[in-house]
Amino acid sequence: MPLVALPHRFKRTLPLLRSEARLMLVLTRNVGTSVLIEDVTFTIITLGNGVADASLRKAKSERPKVISLIRDETVEICYGVTVVLVRMTENSVRLGFEFPQDINITRSELLDD
Repeated sequence: MPLVALPHRFKRTLPLLRSEARLMLVLTRNVGTSVLIEDVTFTIITLGNGVADASLRKAKSERPKVISLIRDETVEICYGVTVVLVRMTENSVRLGFEFPQDINITRSELLDD
């Protein structure tokens, strides 16, 4: 979408367009570490051969969905959240999450048990 210069009187209304705004979060995760996206747990389960496998689980009793991430490939995972594998080493991955402003993403180590 091209940028359009708005007349001065409309500039005060720009914060009302926040629903379209998206945020970016880049995290390094090791195997077994999780990120909570609202009520969905995203966990890195295996790394190898240029592929990172992750599980998505909405509830503890629910069977997880497993997805494979390849470098620079964007995958939509839930609630309008997309994830891209930015970099991978033998024991960790750097992931980029792009998400709507109204979605909460929390690293598992920050949650109370």
